[in-house]
Amino acid sequence: MDKPKNAVKLKLKANKKYSVCTCGKSDTLPSCDNSHRILNKENGTNYKSFKVFPEEDTTIWVSSSTWENTGR
Repeated sequence: MDKPKNAVKLKLKANKKYSVCTCGKSDTLPSCDNSHRILNKENGTNYKSFKVFPEEDTTIWVSSSTWENTGR
């Protein structure tokens, strides 16, 4: 499977909560910094972060069509 150009590899630790940005406005992509709250208020949108709760240490690739090419 081909990964999108803006895909980011995340190493996740077991039993830790991760919040992934879906709005594309986070200053800490791919992590959510709650920028969606301002975006939602200003534009009437309903973005929320995507939560991940790994049961074991793992590595995943994440991307969102709302992210610009992160170059990572």
